Amino acid sequence: MKFYTPKYKQLDLDLLCSTLDGLDKANRWVALGDLLPWAELKKEYNSMLDNRRKGAGNKPASIIIKYRLNLSDGEIIGIIMENPHMQYLCGMKGFTDKPIFNPSLFTYVRKRISEKEFNKMTVELLNKQKRYQ
Repeated sequence: MKFYTPKYKQLDLDLLCSTLDGLDKANRWVALGDLLPWAELKKEYNSMLDNRRKGAGNKPASIIIKYRLNLSDGEIIGIIMENPHMQYLCGMKGFTDKPIFNPSLFTYVRKRISEKEFNKMTVELLNKQKRYQ
């Protein structure tokens, strides 16, 4: 009996479930994820939303992606689901093809924090971090 040997190697599904630690550190989303002062950003984000009971989670990162790419709320959720580098920025430990939150969250955030305020907060925290390095 002769066995068929495929010409191309089949994608190993374990790659899709692996951690995101091995991603290229030069990727713009990975580099930004490593650069941002997340603890301070989440603290500031929560205070601006008067969010005492629930943590910021990966929401500040998704807002950064949204403002940088200027896409609709639903498109951002979809693009994050497809991109492991963006999921790394959002603080995910492993790749997932599921939505990380509901797109209606952006409406809630926009009512409380403008793009200008969010950008100012992010830039201030980055400048502060650079001074301490």
